[in-house]
Amino acid sequence: MARVMAGRTFRWKRDSVLRQSTKIGPARSGKPGGMKLNSVNKNETIKEEKEAVEVLDVWRKRGGLLNSIISAAGGQPIQILTSNMQLRTGTPDEGTLKAPHACALCGLKSEERILGVDRGVNDSFGEWWVDHWGHADCQRFWDENSSTLTHR
Repeated sequence: MARVMAGRTFRWKRDSVLRQSTKIGPARSGKPGGMKLNSVNKNETIKEEKEAVEVLDVWRKRGGLLNSIISAAGGQPIQILTSNMQLRTGTPDEGTLKAPHACALCGLKSEERILGVDRGVNDSFGEWWVDHWGHADCQRFWDENSSTLTHR
């Protein structure tokens, strides 16, 4: 969940760069140019923002209980999600490998790490990153839940 929430802002920035010159058909006949995709995606962006706020609210309500259970079991507590998760770029000295594409689900690149969430990451042997997909965790989540998720 942390990767999806952290990737929201980066996906938006990357998508807006791709959309800058993309147009679909003429907005009105006889006028040059066309309709920018930004206007088409405005309602979708508002919907996604509302859904993100709902997820954060639920996470805040349940995160404390979850952390107390994890702590009682002797585990390391999870980071509470926020609307602006901080990322850092891993270095090759840490064993970070670079992939040619971002994750299909969360939109983060293989070398981007979420502070407080991605600890002790091992890039080798497909434990962290799966070729042609993205994060191994994101792929597992999709495989287990894709039938119950609503699709665009």
